[in-house]
Amino acid sequence: MFPDFIGIGAMRSGTTWLYEALNTHPDIYLARPKELHFFDRVVLSEGLDWYLEKFDGKRNKKGASIRGEITPAYSTLKKSTVVSIKALMPNLRLFLILRHPVERAFSHVLLEFGRMRGQTFAEVPVTRFLRIFERERIKRRTDYARMLRIWWGQFGKEAVYVGLYEDLQKDPLGHLQGICRHIGVNPDWQVPESILHTRVHGAQILAMPDVIRWYLSRQWLEQTREANGMLNGRLGHWISEMEEWADDSSCLWRFRSALNKGLLALPEHIGYAFYDTLRDYWLQRRCAAVIAQAGSLGLVKRPAV
Repeated sequence: MFPDFIGIGAMRSGTTWLYEALNTHPDIYLARPKELHFFDRVVLSEGLDWYLEKFDGKRNKKGASIRGEITPAYSTLKKSTVVSIKALMPNLRLFLILRHPVERAFSHVLLEFGRMRGQTFAEVPVTRFLRIFERERIKRRTDYARMLRIWWGQFGKEAVYVGLYEDLQKDPLGHLQGICRHIGVNPDWQVPESILHTRVHGAQILAMPDVIRWYLSRQWLEQTREANGMLNGRLGHWISEMEEWADDSSCLWRFRSALNKGLLALPEHIGYAFYDTLRDYWLQRRCAAVIAQAGSLGLVKRPAV
């Protein structure tokens, strides 16, 4: 049995908290673990049975009527994979939570460094931060315009609930109710107070250096402007801040930026491009096999010949 909804991101935007909160709803069953990563990773080694088993009745002990999963990495998927998801689940409901791109990218990199041992954040040179910001997997998780183009393009705007992380912080209950209405469950249920007032998996706090704020503002300003247009001006306050931060620069900052983009990050760009091409080839093949399997089981309509 396929899920009824999927939370597709964005990473570092409160999705872990949402998983914990939505899991308390009597009519919602969320797959375990929180991030299945089927369509971006697991499908390369497992078949459709693996995915469907995550939503079967044996696991859904409370008899919830709505099933879902949350995997923020899905927001980075290419169009070809999202086309496959649409073929499998044409009536899928989706939600996407967006966070200020500068804050999201910085929080993501802090998480990456937090997994390192024997080094504190204060010991990490700024140039290393800048190199990581150029990694494609970091960039795809912050390119909101790309996410909207791909997912809206396949499922339509009405299928994708788009929320803001700051609204989740200000009014967590209201945010939850909005998602519940979108996925088709009763929005009025008793959310445990312990969850409403808990921040799940908060990153280690480190003041963002001005050079990083400037760098990220310049990096994401145009894409955020595009996303703002797509969302009818909902991100305008982000753009105002980013425009102000992007103007605050020095010759040394500009030199660091040019060096990082033009030279230091180049080897990784080349290596990732090769990896991404190969991975995309195998993802398409495996997704096609999954769709064929679903068709043989009568779970999806076979294309007309």
